[in-house]
Amino acid sequence: MLLEAASDGDVDLLKRLVRLLDGGKGCLAEAVAGMLHLTAGAGELAVCRYLVEEFRVDVNAIYNEGRSF
Repeated sequence: MLLEAASDGDVDLLKRLVRLLDGGKGCLAEAVAGMLHLTAGAGELAVCRYLVEEFRVDVNAIYNEGRSF
């Protein structure tokens, strides 16, 4: 559901789901980092902005076999 909201560009639903999953702990940055690639590929700028600004996702991070976002 989280990935679907991200790829659909549904920022409001994504925010609600992230809050539910986090339970107020504030440690979901690692979990949502993988969504940046998905949302960027789908052209969902609003979701990308949310992930980078809210979770400080590193757009220069290396993932899967040395590729970056």
